[in-house]
Amino acid sequence: MVRQMHKTIAEISDQFGQLRVSLDEGGRREWGASEAMALGHGGIVKVHRATGMVPSTIGKGIRELKAQQHGGGEPEVARRVRAPGGGRKKKEESDPGVTGDLEALLEPVTRGDPQSPLRWTCK
Repeated sequence: MVRQMHKTIAEISDQFGQLRVSLDEGGRREWGASEAMALGHGGIVKVHRATGMVPSTIGKGIRELKAQQHGGGEPEVARRVRAPGGGRKKKEESDPGVTGDLEALLEPVTRGDPQSPLRWTCK
């Protein structure tokens, strides 16, 4: 027997507000999905109204949770926010000469030990 929870939209909103800052995108999706599943019929709509999460996002989270429960999903050992290789590339990769250019610009006014990574300028 599935027991339905009876939470108000305000209670769900308060709970989400407490957790929101500590969750990344995937965590918010999983929380919204688990909350909607616990609420039963109409849970997706309640979570949507309380949190502003898009219903399709909540549905995607439900599918992901069900796949994990039934062994269809791979258990996550280390959770990543982005796929490997995602994010901004280092400036040295896009412009290999940038380090030399900066050194040449600052060389006349640089002070400190040349062997030390700590240097300062008097410009």
